[in-house]
Amino acid sequence: MVEQFFTQTEWQGIQFSDLGVPLDPGQPAAPAFYEAFYRRLMEVFPMLNDLPEIWQVGKRETASAIATLVNQNDRLLSYGAGLGYVEQRLVKEHGLRGVSVCDVAPAASHFDPEGLLTPIDTPSYSQGEGQEFDVIIMVQVLYALERTDAIEALQNLKQMLAPGGQLILFNTSSILRENGEVNPRSLPARLRATARNVPRMRKLVRRLLRKRVGPEQGWGWARDNECVRNILNDAGFGSLKFFAMAGQSVVVATV
Repeated sequence: MVEQFFTQTEWQGIQFSDLGVPLDPGQPAAPAFYEAFYRRLMEVFPMLNDLPEIWQVGKRETASAIATLVNQNDRLLSYGAGLGYVEQRLVKEHGLRGVSVCDVAPAASHFDPEGLLTPIDTPSYSQGEGQEFDVIIMVQVLYALERTDAIEALQNLKQMLAPGGQLILFNTSSILRENGEVNPRSLPARLRATARNVPRMRKLVRRLLRKRVGPEQGWGWARDNECVRNILNDAGFGSLKFFAMAGQSVVVATV
């Protein structure tokens, strides 16, 4: 079982040291960090299509993969939707209806001028109250949550699922073959590896040029499928199916 904490100094070229908020390399980013980061991101990239094409390609692949796992009329919630790119693709390109989103920072609303998505507050649910969903997705979210926080969030989400509903997680396993990358030299695998490793490569180049590497912020935990399985089991999910799609490890949990 693999679970290793890692840090970042920037994302999409935005240096964390420029955000004007305290950074902590030993802890995952707090909501105040994400609020500052998304404000800066929206200045640098006013529209979703302004973001790097390689990032957009990966998100479109993810949306296409999700579309094969859900029905158009499913009531779907994306927990930790971020910029809402995947969710907008699900509506515009794959015909899904009733897609709701939530995140610690309201970036998805900013990047949704057409009003395709329904923003909701971060769920806090008690049995018999609140809205039920047929499907809840978490796309590249679990890695950012400490184990106990992840279990608590998953337990809350479990109660928001309708009977027979599904929780679908897209993660990047620390074991490449669990992401479906049997041949790491294939073009898709190389492109995905490049997208993941751009921050790391920039850091290396700066060190080679003897330039100062920016302060680091704790970013999350690299986990393998066994670790993810244990977290889901501890949250009360017993029926799990693991497979690979869009260069990621996917798990479908059914209640």
